[in-house]
Amino acid sequence: ATWMKTHLENDRELVQGLKGEPFYLITKVDTIKDFALGAVCTHLGCVVPWNKAVNKFCCPCHGSQYDENGTVVRGPAPLP
Repeated sequence: ATWMKTHLENDRELVQGLKGEPFYLITKVDTIKDFALGAVCTHLGCVVPWNKAVNKFCCPCHGSQYDENGTVVRGPAPLP
């Protein structure tokens, strides 16, 4: 409950998974989404930060971009 008080709707928080892997939790109005997004680029494995200004995850290594649901919208990461 304390965590939700410090996060607004549609915030993304980078957290550590059970095996140490990076994931994003995404907040909704009073809870979090029922899934987390993997934060690792499918191209070469870089951790991909959320860019709120463009509403995308943008990989700093080679420029791959993912939409708010983690779908590739620009390579070199493999497109769906």
